[in-house]
Amino acid sequence: DNIRSKGGGVLLQALLDQLRDVKLRMFINDDFRFANKISINWIIHKVPNNFIFKFLKNIQSIFYNSDIKLYFGNIPPFFKTKNSYLFIQNALLLEVKNIKYYNNLFLKIQFIINFLLLRIFGRNCDKIILQNNHSVSIARKIWNNDVIQFPFIPSMKKVPTLKKKYEFIFVGGFDKHKNLSNVIQSWELCKKLGVLSSIAITVTESEFKKYFSSLNTNDLNIVFLGHLSHTETMTAISESKCLIFSSTIESLALPLIEAKFCNVDIIASEQDFVYEVCNPNTTFVETNINSICRAIFRYKKIEKRTKLLNIKNIKKFKQHILK
Repeated sequence: DNIRSKGGGVLLQALLDQLRDVKLRMFINDDFRFANKISINWIIHKVPNNFIFKFLKNIQSIFYNSDIKLYFGNIPPFFKTKNSYLFIQNALLLEVKNIKYYNNLFLKIQFIINFLLLRIFGRNCDKIILQNNHSVSIARKIWNNDVIQFPFIPSMKKVPTLKKKYEFIFVGGFDKHKNLSNVIQSWELCKKLGVLSSIAITVTESEFKKYFSSLNTNDLNIVFLGHLSHTETMTAISESKCLIFSSTIESLALPLIEAKFCNVDIIASEQDFVYEVCNPNTTFVETNINSICRAIFRYKKIEKRTKLLNIKNIKKFKQHILK
């Protein structure tokens, strides 16, 4: 396993809940926190979050006899393994160009290592599992018919109809491809144009102030929800009028599915993966602050037209340069 938090962590917790009655030998990060009681049917090997330990445990796992081996965390086995599946949760690893979404040198090196491991050893599994159409189309160019598409989500319980506390909610963190920075800058622009909406975001205030050190958050009507469990996330979405989802690339986009399940409005990036799981109320270009701002205005039914250029004819241009 190479997954322990965020959307991948939610899926892993949900999968483990389904495997409670199955005899299971598990190699998992030592900082992974089990949401529920550990089953007596499981043998757990905790692996330090260190490349050398993960490398050794990857090799060790091959030698245990089992009916099925599931590599649930982007990294395949280093040798050909029978009856094996690889689940690729991080769609960024499919293309080397996605290194641009990693901010510092350490993360870039880590990305390159994981990208190469996936490319070199991906064929060691019988089947590779991905979720959305875009990811599958890229993977099939690399691994041909070894790729299968199987989108899945955790079991969801209906959340009671709750009083709306927030106008908008952003579910995600500071990962570059999530484009939180652009959403916050669009909030600043909306405020300058006289429109200020409340927005709840799933990060802590201290993390936010560290990342956006120059911003006065009191002026932007931001509510900091901190890090939420899946159940808490569903509740927060239900307490919101609209989910704003600004990712450029996703494996599945679980928050969109959660918002749809909770009958909450959605404004989202104009990306194919969005339309694979929902029909948003309106969309925007996630890299363009003005586009996000216009989408907010459209959703709120506010008429804010951009001032048109004062376009002059060619004679005026001639007069200007010859004067």
